[in-house]
Amino acid sequence: MTAGDLLIASALGLLGGCVGGMLGLGGGIIIIPLLTLIRGPDQHFYQASLMIIYIIVALAALRKHLRKDAVRRDVLRGLVPASVLTMLLGVWIGNQMDESLLRRLFAIFLLYVIAADVARLAREWSDARNGRPARTPAMRQRVALGRSLFVGTAMGFVGGFLGVGGGTVAVPLQQLVCRINLRQSIATSTAVILVTGTIGAIAKNLTLAQATHGARTIEDSLLLAASLAPGAIVGGLLGSQLTHRLPMFWVRLFFVCLLTFSAVQMSGLLD
Repeated sequence: MTAGDLLIASALGLLGGCVGGMLGLGGGIIIIPLLTLIRGPDQHFYQASLMIIYIIVALAALRKHLRKDAVRRDVLRGLVPASVLTMLLGVWIGNQMDESLLRRLFAIFLLYVIAADVARLAREWSDARNGRPARTPAMRQRVALGRSLFVGTAMGFVGGFLGVGGGTVAVPLQQLVCRINLRQSIATSTAVILVTGTIGAIAKNLTLAQATHGARTIEDSLLLAASLAPGAIVGGLLGSQLTHRLPMFWVRLFFVCLLTFSAVQMSGLLD
């Protein structure tokens, strides 16, 4: 890689790490579309590298979340085992998919995330305009195991299949199904990504040559991950601090704007 490639990769790692640390998503939902724009389509390769980065981002962000006592351990007991099992299933199914189809499925998934966040933003804006109190779930109501298992199943499969870390599903589902607040959802998702990211990275990289028909190897994946890592570490630390400082309405609005660009890019409309 040239010096320019390394500089671009560091900037992408910083952006993805910041988004991942701030929203508990892993960062791939932003980095993969940008890599596709800059380097061209190579979905399986990007997913393999980004699964390594998820571990780094989660490690950088988790300390801050733990200090704020935001990780819900009662939710973790279901999320972790369910997400690990379905992560492996998602990786296997994703490896069987044509790369162009996988890319477009990624774009469809982004549209779902955008719609969910726009609806949430509209509710919050309406509440603020009409003077209604924020709809914040109870802070410490114990979550039933079945609810956390359901969220973990969805989180692991989507994370393995699309290589997005799974937090994109887990954060809103924890609020809806487990009825915990946004900051707790982000922190808990970050803790789970540390485990599922490790399992998913091993599985995806060991099968990378098969998925790309020998065009990419583990060494290629590690090189890209290493170039993204410095920025991802700094971004993860910064993002986790912003989670506990910025108004979440503006965090979501910024996120929706980034996702809209990502969805257009991954759909192939800009090719």
